Amino acid sequence: MNESEQAPSPNSSLPQTAPRRRRTLWAGAGLIVLGAVIALAIALRRNDPPAIDAPTDPRLEYAGPFRNLDPAAAYVPDQRCADCHADIARTYAQHPMGRSLVPAAAAPPLPLDPEHHNPFDALGARFLVERDDDRVRHRRQRLAPDGQPAAEQVWEVDFAIGSGRRGFSYLAERDGFVIQTPVSWYAQKQRWDLSPGFHQAQLSGRPVLPECLFCHSNRARHIETSVSRYTQPLFDGHAIGCQRCHGPGALHVTFRESQETPAEATDHTIVNPRRLDASAREGVCEQCHLVGEDMIARRGRDLYDFRPGLRPERFWSVLARAAEPGKAPKAVSHVEQMRESRCHERSAKSQRALGCISCHDPHRAVRGPERLTYYRNRCLACHEPKGCTELLVRRREKLDSCIDCHMPRYDSADVPHTASTDHRILRHGKAAHAKAAHPGSRPASLELPLVSLYRGRDGVDPAEDERARSIALVKAALAGDPALPHSLRHALPVLDAAVARAGDDLPAAEARAYALGLQGRSAEALAAFSAILSQAPQRERALVGAAATAERLEQFKAALDFWQRAVAVNPWSADYRRGLTLLLARMEAWADAQEQAEAWVRLDPLSVEARTHRIVCLLERGDRETARAEFQRIERLTPANMIELRIRFERRLK
Repeated sequence: MNESEQAPSPNSSLPQTAPRRRRTLWAGAGLIVLGAVIALAIALRRNDPPAIDAPTDPRLEYAGPFRNLDPAAAYVPDQRCADCHADIARTYAQHPMGRSLVPAAAAPPLPLDPEHHNPFDALGARFLVERDDDRVRHRRQRLAPDGQPAAEQVWEVDFAIGSGRRGFSYLAERDGFVIQTPVSWYAQKQRWDLSPGFHQAQLSGRPVLPECLFCHSNRARHIETSVSRYTQPLFDGHAIGCQRCHGPGALHVTFRESQETPAEATDHTIVNPRRLDASAREGVCEQCHLVGEDMIARRGRDLYDFRPGLRPERFWSVLARAAEPGKAPKAVSHVEQMRESRCHERSAKSQRALGCISCHDPHRAVRGPERLTYYRNRCLACHEPKGCTELLVRRREKLDSCIDCHMPRYDSADVPHTASTDHRILRHGKAAHAKAAHPGSRPASLELPLVSLYRGRDGVDPAEDERARSIALVKAALAGDPALPHSLRHALPVLDAAVARAGDDLPAAEARAYALGLQGRSAEALAAFSAILSQAPQRERALVGAAATAERLEQFKAALDFWQRAVAVNPWSADYRRGLTLLLARMEAWADAQEQAEAWVRLDPLSVEARTHRIVCLLERGDRETARAEFQRIERLTPANMIELRIRFERRLK
């Protein structure tokens, strides 16, 4: 049996709130703590359970006509909607939202030949896509000098994510843990390549967070204490469904079944977005199409608490950042761009305020020959009295297409091989102008570069908004953003206040604990992590933070307990196995360290570091023969530091 057959389907990246290397967990901050005992006492006093100020539930405060906004309103399978709305269901099934997530077996077959970049090489590995009837596999290989795989990792792909219009990414699941593979299909370039945003430390698989699945699936059943584990079945429906825009449908189904010809004007059992005011109507689209740097749920709220008809800012904050001077634009969301347009600015206070459904039909995708006429008519609905001032000959050059002139496509710096459409509705329609100006009109502070896109709206509590921004700042700093660590001195007092306001606000408490660690206040950080774990003993991110912090403080017994608990919570993380292996080796517990190193190798067969640590354990236990065989595998992997490794082990292997 080869190593790929022995290896479990992995979920090996650290959560996004913790980088891969423990030695850089605190972003290089010096962690020598003066007066640790005093700091610990202060921290413990800070973590006495404060009085809890329970947040109100916006669904219970709603006083409008729609009855399905109540938290008790139940969802139904989307097929119940299709039973009565067959025509809409048929066209919606071809809409990008209706195809946002499908089982891998149902995904369209794609070319798998070298002309379409399969296999392809990236970041020192070769990637290969295979399809066998309804089974899809992705392989990650390191080739030996003879051209044969020296080691490989194999994923059985379970889901394709994306409509296919721009491409597909892929998800693999094992025991409820969901990871994204490093392989994606890019439709515009018709090629396979590395998935967007992947780097070397994520090649064994990137954990799929609930915030990601919120906009790419119907309703994902995330386990709150985990990073990327979901209950079975993982999804209530796969693609974005009817009830994400119309709210829970059980009341409506009952109403329709009790009426022969229900009157639409009196049916308040389901939300019709066209009957909402402009802000609430746009909120339905904004739940997925207003995308910034991060999306942070309000205290006490889950993302799926949102109901169409309510204001999204009551459920979450969306944090964004201005474009950096001199750099190519990021793929900023279409909603943000539309808000910058003159069309939106001039119509915002009118009954015909420009919004998403002013131009887009949410029930069907407009393509082919119909596209030009459809969107031109949408533009002329407002602009026909004045008409187009461009010369007729110039208009004919672009088939009299309003959008081709005023909404040009541009390359996205952060999504390789992909272009997007500029929704700022440029007056002169010059692509160069779009690329130069996009999207830097948002104000940004040098100290606090993240801004809330909902700040200043009615009902937005500034303290809650600052809480969300501070959590996002800590997450970005942990992810390695070099511009953000200095912002933590502003974020930490906000997080202190949030924890004092509500002792059960674990996301804020967790961000606070990591922020303390980033500032070198390790004793206080460990006390903060311990307080979180006293409330939620299996909270994955807190366990990892506590393990790394205890080890920094050389509290090895406590660190061992935390790492073991982290591995028990998520046995498919190669990073957690790494942390446990290194600590056990440091404690000279060689048998246990070898066991964890071998689990690490199974989860990440291409890792030279994992194999090197296995050799160390084998040698310490006197097993030179097995160590020599492992070293030969490393030689076939041809790492860049092969000479150094040979010098290091040659004498001990003889």
